[in-house]
Amino acid sequence: MVKNLVWTLVVVAGLFLANPSKGALGWTWDECQQHWGKPLLSETDSDGLFTANFEAQGLSIMVCLTDGKVVRVAYKPPHHEFTKGEIVTLQKANAISPSATWIFTRKDESTENYEWQLREDPNKTDFIAIAIFIVKMNAFVVATEADNQRAKNASTQKASGL
Repeated sequence: MVKNLVWTLVVVAGLFLANPSKGALGWTWDECQQHWGKPLLSETDSDGLFTANFEAQGLSIMVCLTDGKVVRVAYKPPHHEFTKGEIVTLQKANAISPSATWIFTRKDESTENYEWQLREDPNKTDFIAIAIFIVKMNAFVVATEADNQRAKNASTQKASGL
């Protein structure tokens, strides 16, 4: 009886420590509102990308949705610098596959930005999401590989029209 109670408390404590409410990749619009409340601003751009801004849990949060799912999210703490622990927590919360691992891929020396890829197999270069800590803006951004590719394609198309 006592072992069952202790085990239950350990599981509940683990759920609170994992803080899944900071996640976002893969969430629906309803899940975003359930976790973060009413958005401060929301709009759909000319390409059909739905974007919303929230303030919750001491963070400014911007999400982008495609086909009803969050494909990109940016976090910015307005009153403090991100700590390594907070970045790790956000990575864990946005690991859209339970078998995937965040792999540090590079630090850009010119911008000082850090980049990670979420990979199913850490020994391969295929990734399912990307994360970037933008040092000068103190912002942490995660995006699915599909959204990352969509953004690259969009910027290439806009540049070709110049």
